Amino acid sequence: MAMSSWSGDSNMIHPLNLASQCKPIIIYSKGAWAQRDRWGDVFFAATKEKEWHPWQQSLEEVERLVRYFSEPGDLVVDPCSGGATTAVSCFNLGRRFVGCDIEKRCVKMGQKRLVAHVRPKKPR
Repeated sequence: MAMSSWSGDSNMIHPLNLASQCKPIIIYSKGAWAQRDRWGDVFFAATKEKEWHPWQQSLEEVERLVRYFSEPGDLVVDPCSGGATTAVSCFNLGRRFVGCDIEKRCVKMGQKRLVAHVRPKKPR
């Protein structure tokens, strides 16, 4: 278990009147845990990206997580892949990816983002 933290705008949890500047990150592994180099359990997001989804993580932060916890060719699963940031990260870093989201429009938007990333428009 780890945590993502940032400075600046907070996510408001209105029933509790809580201004949250962190969220949990849960990492699962199939089989035995592969020993990694030393890593910290708090990841700081340097930028805020919300272009594709309200809960979107920054591409830089997700790529850091994908690098830490997988090897090229590994399968990375994101069950909350609304903005497809993990999919883009996996494409950039040579990992396989499976993702889903409860909202159909988010899945379609994520597919659009990934296609645009994989096949960028050529200059005329």
